[in-house]
Amino acid sequence: MNKTRQAPSARRIIGMVVGVIIIAFGPFIQFFDGHFAQKVLKYKQEKE
Repeated sequence: MNKTRQAPSARRIIGMVVGVIIIAFGPFIQFFDGHFAQKVLKYKQEKE
């Protein structure tokens, strides 16, 4: 039997893209929050 390679479904492609975006944007969001948002909002983290 000859098996032909099937193209990945749209759902799988979208899932992979969302996963990559989540992994890639995590450090960016953390950098933005630490360097810009906290200073603008004058947020001070409580020390325990």
